[in-house]
Formats: sequence, C-alpha cells, structure tokens
Amino acid sequence: MTEKIVQVLAVDDDQLWLDEYNEISKDTLLALSAVKALELLSENQITHLIVDGLKGQWVKVVEAAKTAGVGHIVLVSANDVSKQAEKMGIAYVDKENFGLGEIEFKDLLKIAEGLI
Repeated sequence: MTEKIVQVLAVDDDQLWLDEYNEISKDTLLALSAVKALELLSENQITHLIVDGLKGQWVKVVEAAKTAGVGHIVLVSANDVSKQAEKMGIAYVDKENFGLGEIEFKDLLKIAEGLI
C-alpha cells in the first residue's frame, strides 16, 4: 500500500509562529511572506496550506494555492476574517485559540481536512 504523501506549507510573517508550525512535520516548508509562499507553491506539490492573515495578503496566497491544486487550506489569523474564509471555502482558526489551549498545532492538518 502506498503511503499518502503530505507536503505542508506554513506561511506567517512572524518567525515565532513559523517555528511552531515547523513542529508539525520535519518536512514543513516555511515562508515569511506572501511572495515566498507564492514561489514555494509554484515549485512544490503542496497538499496542505496553513496561512496567516499576512496583513490581507492571505487572499492572494489562497487563490494561488487553489490554482495549484492544494486541497486542504486553513487560515490562522488574529483578525476575524472567518466570513471571508468561509466564502472562499477554507477553514479558519482564530490565533487566540492557541493561547487558550483550545487547539494544538498538530490539529491544524485535521482542521484543514475538515476532520475537526
């Protein structure tokens, strides 16, 4: 049986958050900007995208990810953009939920897949 290949791209303009996302998998690709994320999306077969609000640049990244065939996307932001995320058909998690201990970083892939 073939093992399912998962390639995660985490995008955040805060290095501390990227360090946390890196704990999800040793193979997680990291981007500190929308520009770097777009570059990595064009060069890799990404299956899961975890993206910060990036001061509004998340929309560009999500659109590129969808075009590239990324099937599982979760927006993690301190700004409430849940309605926009819902319209785009992606999962949304408020960053404050991490501080409250309601969500663990390892859960993000399941959230992106709609399993949580």
